[in-house]
Amino acid sequence: VDRALADIESLPGRHLFFLDDNLFGSERFVRELFAGMRGMRRLFQGAATVRSLQNDALLEAAAEAGLRSLFIGFESLNPESLAACHKTINRIDEYAETVRRLHAHGIMVNASFVFGLPADRADVFDRTVEWAVSAGIESATFHLATPYPGTPFFRAMERERRLLHRDWERYDTRHAVIRHDHLTPEELEAGYWRSYREFYRWHNILRGASHQPSW
Repeated sequence: VDRALADIESLPGRHLFFLDDNLFGSERFVRELFAGMRGMRRLFQGAATVRSLQNDALLEAAAEAGLRSLFIGFESLNPESLAACHKTINRIDEYAETVRRLHAHGIMVNASFVFGLPADRADVFDRTVEWAVSAGIESATFHLATPYPGTPFFRAMERERRLLHRDWERYDTRHAVIRHDHLTPEELEAGYWRSYREFYRWHNILRGASHQPSW
């Protein structure tokens, strides 16, 4: 913790981004870190899992230290899809309460969602956007399920002959690169782009803001 605080102290400017996939992964470490950052007048962002954000006192300490935004991999609103990608750490029944708790402490949410998981159907895009807007989420990133070489996911897709091609330039989470049981590549890509357009429409930005504790 002392080394981390010394590094932070040496950095110019006021804004920081912690690149750790789960800033709250070690509760003991992060408690000491936030205590040391109080009074530094820093504003920072990070990433976390849904399960790591259930301690309200820890969130309060984070906000007092300067946390203003968190990237959270919600991934899917479908339990079957979460199970298929072994994201058992996510519990959908905790999603809305987690967002509410973060907002109560003045912490914005950057939510991440993945489309094209095995249980997804044509309604997955609109349902996801509607939930994110109604939850008051400030920003969202959307992705198409993409198997990277060397991963179990890639080996499974290769074994099942679901890889559409090996054009690595298109393995960017914006292009459909695997054969899905219920959605064509064209439907996946169209739904991906529609989700961005719909979430960031002025109408939905205002709807999302109306769910915040204050303007």
